[in-house]
Amino acid sequence: MSRLSFAEAAERVKGGLDIVDVIQRHVVLKKTGRSYTGKCPFHNDKSPSMNVSREKGIFKCFSCGVGGDSLTFLMKIENKTFGELIRDLAQEQGIDIQYEGQQAETVQIQRDARQKILALNESASQWFALQLQTGAAQEVRQYLSKRYTDKQQCQQAIQAFHLGYALPGWENLTPYLKSQFDFVQANPDLLNTAGLASTRDHGQGQYDRFRHRLIIPIHDEKGQVVAFGGRALSDEDKPKYLNSPETLLYKKSQILYGFHQAKDSIRQSRTAIIMEGYFDVITAHLHGITEAVGSCGTAMTDSHLKLLTRFGAQTVYLAFDSDEAGLKAALSAIQLIEPYAESGDVQIKVLIVPDGKDPDDFIRQHGGDAFRALIDAAQHFLTFKLGMAIRGIDFHSPEGRIQAANRLTPLLAAIHRPTMRAEYLKLFSEQIGLDEESLALEVKRYESARNPQANRTFGNFQKSDRKKAISKGGSTSFRRSDVAPTENVTVLRAQLSSRQVAVEKNLLKLALYSTESFSTMMRLLHAQAALTFDEPVHQEILMGLENLDTAQFETKTDPSDNGFVGTLIDKMNHLYFDKPDVIHTFAELAFTAESFCESIGLGDIKGSLFKDKVTNLAQEQLALLANCQRLRHLQALKADALRNDGNQVELTYQFQDRLLANTGPPGNQTPG
Repeated sequence: MSRLSFAEAAERVKGGLDIVDVIQRHVVLKKTGRSYTGKCPFHNDKSPSMNVSREKGIFKCFSCGVGGDSLTFLMKIENKTFGELIRDLAQEQGIDIQYEGQQAETVQIQRDARQKILALNESASQWFALQLQTGAAQEVRQYLSKRYTDKQQCQQAIQAFHLGYALPGWENLTPYLKSQFDFVQANPDLLNTAGLASTRDHGQGQYDRFRHRLIIPIHDEKGQVVAFGGRALSDEDKPKYLNSPETLLYKKSQILYGFHQAKDSIRQSRTAIIMEGYFDVITAHLHGITEAVGSCGTAMTDSHLKLLTRFGAQTVYLAFDSDEAGLKAALSAIQLIEPYAESGDVQIKVLIVPDGKDPDDFIRQHGGDAFRALIDAAQHFLTFKLGMAIRGIDFHSPEGRIQAANRLTPLLAAIHRPTMRAEYLKLFSEQIGLDEESLALEVKRYESARNPQANRTFGNFQKSDRKKAISKGGSTSFRRSDVAPTENVTVLRAQLSSRQVAVEKNLLKLALYSTESFSTMMRLLHAQAALTFDEPVHQEILMGLENLDTAQFETKTDPSDNGFVGTLIDKMNHLYFDKPDVIHTFAELAFTAESFCESIGLGDIKGSLFKDKVTNLAQEQLALLANCQRLRHLQALKADALRNDGNQVELTYQFQDRLLANTGPPGNQTPG
């Protein structure tokens, strides 16, 4: 094995990958001209939307927008970080990554410990599975056959979820593992570290953590056994469920039960169904609800949600038990996920299982189709949340209606989208028997009490009697308009930010079209000493391009030559190996540069005309960028004005006049 630094290893790994070969392991590709097309694995692609270029070393889905190089593809499809992927690929390619000093020692110790725990878990899982087939496991097999009366279905549960059995007695698994692994004989405490054994309170030695229990292995997204759940076989045995403690491999806040089995369905359907228990998930999968995963007794966490969204989940259903504990768990999960829902990253719906049943009981009694009907009827999370707030209140009395309004008011005030707030005001005012305007007024009063400054307005005035009379003391002859000025300015600010980002993209795409456009653009951009991009990733790309040795591109003048883009991507990968977001954005810009530039007339001209056209287009975009930056300065003046009293009214008025005069509707930033 050669020994390289991490950066060198990353470059070597990338050089050993052919993007077409990499993607063809997961997607059927068809050659179309100079590129390849296939169905995108990151969304439910009905027709081939993904384009792969071997020359450029990049892929792009023109439906869902995902794109990047071979490393980006593997990071997404295998759900690995950049570091994890490089380490794994380096090992496959026979590259030994050399760490330095204390870091090397720490990395090696952790790597060895993780590998040993994985080996112990895998061996324990196989041993538990074997015990389930012995005569000693008759009781647990009867338990499973009662739960799943169909023999084929019962066997499917055992095989698909690798169920096993822990024998009665204190020492069964422990001596077996000691006999299998020399490192356990040398360091028996590893069994404790792995969560498979415990040390006796009195005397010496260890005993099995799991005894006389149905064993449910817990896998990570890669399919590795990281922990176990043990289900008691009688009500006398406590606790009902005994789980592994947290280890180097098992972090409850990061693991969802059944995710390894569900991830392909989640990616295809773009949905995930979160349940509470192991058997909720197992039973769901046996009846075709293969998007189901389990939180397994722990609260939903940010890491859980990120895991689901990384694998494409756009809608998350909460299918918790309908008892009091389950309803509270659903509210807790909503509190975590709600910020993502407000940003539009994910939709949240709550599935109510009738008659106080859990999903396991309901599906076994009524079947998978009936549960699918519950999914179709799932409530929006706000409907559930607001309904829970007024649950149990008698709306027939004035006191009850007042109490309901008091509970709804802060929740309605937290809904920032005007249309959505209006809908829920209408819905719940009708439900509690209160006039909609009265409830809306309560919400407005609540907001005013919480934020007195919100009602102070210093702008968006209209001239009275066609005169602009403003005194330095702040008194004016203006009258206020009906629309708060801060709303207009907020909209304009969003439009301005969107416009500036679009201009930055246009400039970078012009640079990435061909060797000649690259050379022309880099000279123009370099001449702009004060040029900065607002989007941090775009600024990183600009700095990276300026730091490259561009001399090798100067002699190539064929605008249709795409080889230089692949070279650029390789160089940028080397510069930003630890910043995959930069690499991803750069690849996306490079992939769309050709169609963009040809759409604005660069495809049919060459030579000096081509250079002049690029220069003119670039100067137009630079002028737009400068205008955006001037307007951003005006925004800063506006913000300062809003923080002051009436003596700033004149500045506010001037700002608004200039802003409205210099900003048109969004979308006019494309050069023509």
